[in-house]
Amino acid sequence: MKKVVLSTASLLCGAIMVAQSNSSDVLSQGNDNTSFVMQTGMTNDSDVDQIGDRNDSDVNQSGTSNESIVFELGDDNLSDVDQSGEGNKSEVWQGRDNRVLIENDGSKFSNDNDSYVVQDGMNNTSYVRQRDQNWFTGLASNESHVSQIGDENESIVWQQGVDHYSNVEQKGGNSNESEVYQGYGNWSSNDVSYVTQDGSDNDSRVVQNGTLQTSTVVQTGDANWSDVDQSGEGHTSLVTQNGFDINMSDVDQSGLGHMSTVNQQGDTNHSWVTQTGNTHTSIVNQIGDLNTSTVIQNNL
Repeated sequence: MKKVVLSTASLLCGAIMVAQSNSSDVLSQGNDNTSFVMQTGMTNDSDVDQIGDRNDSDVNQSGTSNESIVFELGDDNLSDVDQSGEGNKSEVWQGRDNRVLIENDGSKFSNDNDSYVVQDGMNNTSYVRQRDQNWFTGLASNESHVSQIGDENESIVWQQGVDHYSNVEQKGGNSNESEVYQGYGNWSSNDVSYVTQDGSDNDSRVVQNGTLQTSTVVQTGDANWSDVDQSGEGHTSLVTQNGFDINMSDVDQSGLGHMSTVNQQGDTNHSWVTQTGNTHTSIVNQIGDLNTSTVIQNNL
């Protein structure tokens, strides 16, 4: 009878050990590459491929069913992935001399976040941070996509809250800068941001604090500048800049249900839009050079 009990206990122990298994696969092909993987919890999966020289990868996952893929093809790339919680996914693809830092975390857990970073060029930098708003519920489900094609581009994505989506594309040029902050310091959910920079030396900043807000920024050409601030609920902003010499757009929306469209075609155009209160609409079209527009709308 004692033998039967011991055999049953052994089977149960083996089943538990299988259920808690993490998986790690590391391939380093080249010279002087460094890879560090630490996984704590159950059914976490890490895949690191380094093909080239002097690449550095650090993956730290704690929790359940987190997935990390790091692919460094080239030389002198640095990747740091830190995920805690459940069901977080991260993919990093790098070329040469690029830097990536991804943090999916909270003081407790931050669950079901997805982050994808692709860098094809040199000296690009990407920082992504995704976390639950109050750090205790474990609800997050944020998604971030960053694509950098060119050299010396910089991207920052900060998502704090629930069900945010951010897509950043920097392509066809160099030295572009993009910052997206969703739920930065305030409760926020279901905000959407699209940033496309096709050219060089473009600068875009998007801040969304609230619910169900959408921002789209398209910068084509060089040296365009855009700043979008949305707080409240249900705002929509579209900024299109096509020029080669310092087009500037500033959009501030607070309250409920505003819509703003700014279209700048030319050089050295300046636009300021401020909407407070409820359900205002603003459309600004600047075609040519050296145009200036100021729009202020409120319910007073």
